[in-house]
Amino acid sequence: MKWNGAIALAFFYIQNSDWEIWHHLPSKRLEKEYLLKLSRGFGLANHKLRLTRLYPWQRPLMILLTPLYLLSDGYKLAYYYLRYRHEFDSDLTKACELQARIGRFISPFVRA
Repeated sequence: MKWNGAIALAFFYIQNSDWEIWHHLPSKRLEKEYLLKLSRGFGLANHKLRLTRLYPWQRPLMILLTPLYLLSDGYKLAYYYLRYRHEFDSDLTKACELQARIGRFISPFVRA
C-alpha cells in the first residue's frame, strides 16, 4: 500500500470529528517498517494540511511562506537528527518522529 497525504488527511478529518472509532489492528500494522512508512506519510501530508487551513484568498501567499516553512522544518529536522542520531536504531518512537520530520520537510515538493 502506498502511503501518501490523502490517507493522513482522512485521518485528520476523522480525528477532528465527533466520531468514536473502534478498529482491529492486524499485527502487520505494528511492525517497524509499516510504522516508519506511516510516519513518513503523515509528514508528507503536512503541506496539504497547511493549505487546507487557509482561506482561498490566503492560498497564493503560500508561495511566499513556503521558503520560511522550509527553513523552519529544515532546522527542526537537523536539530532532531543531531540530537538523537545515535538512538534511531534502538528507539522506534524517535525513528518514526524522524521520518515524520523528513516528510514534513519534503512535503511542499510532493504531489499527493
